[in-house]
Amino acid sequence: CALPICPREAGARKGGGKGWQLDPRKRKKIEDAAIKETIRFYTDRGYTIKDRQDEHVGWDLEAKQGGRVLKLEVKGISSGEVNCELSANEFAHLKKHTKDYRICIVVNALEKYRSLSVYTYVPETRQWEHHQSGTPLIIEPFWVQTARLTA
Repeated sequence: CALPICPREAGARKGGGKGWQLDPRKRKKIEDAAIKETIRFYTDRGYTIKDRQDEHVGWDLEAKQGGRVLKLEVKGISSGEVNCELSANEFAHLKKHTKDYRICIVVNALEKYRSLSVYTYVPETRQWEHHQSGTPLIIEPFWVQTARLTA
């Protein structure tokens, strides 16, 4: 996850969610593991990756294949529960770029057997769904311009 959001952890509280990972070193390790797993997933499928994390564009990575460029927002979670947040900037771009935006959530990010779920917008159902199972991602706007993601 790009700071200041995610990963959410049991423990400390912030803003009504389950809690934030307070240890900045652990938070960075979780974020790095999630980015690495997402890059591996897309490069294994023939995409080239551009890192956009430091540019604050509203997503972390771009995956290019042919003429198509996907905008990948990556969230890392150390537990097995999908529960994290988008920043106001990320949420705005999620709504603006539904065709090419992907939400990539890595659970158990620090474990050997971490798991990546990619969520894509499906116009027919008007919701974000898991790329394989079709399980919907619940996007719950709260505060003024952020959103909670739950699967």
